[in-house]
Amino acid sequence: MIFMETMKKYNLFLKGLLDDEGNPQNLTGIVTHLHYHEPGNLAFVYLLRSGALRMLCQPEKDGTISKETQLNVVLVLSYLFAPLILHKRAQNVKYSNSKVVLPPLPPEIKTVIELSTFSNWVIVDNCFFR
Repeated sequence: MIFMETMKKYNLFLKGLLDDEGNPQNLTGIVTHLHYHEPGNLAFVYLLRSGALRMLCQPEKDGTISKETQLNVVLVLSYLFAPLILHKRAQNVKYSNSKVVLPPLPPEIKTVIELSTFSNWVIVDNCFFR
């Protein structure tokens, strides 16, 4: 049990969410307030830090945010915070008033999330298998 707590803190330290003394840093509040959405909360902070969300939310030349940009932001947040697995019986049903199956993530967001996932595996690999 103590080992797992130490590993959690070490992981947060490597992600820059804790300082050398274990004190919370910068975006730690977001991670803790959204803890029940883990690992989406960590991916969200990674997207914020990488600048991918900022690039996704670029306004038009007149300063407005396009409908496509708004839908992309909702899509990303849906993937991170509201993932539901569709039951096999519901996969072939036609729905007229809602989207049941989400479209794919924008490529730049997908790439950043894959990098985040890879970095998590590197941490686990170095801690448990070396």
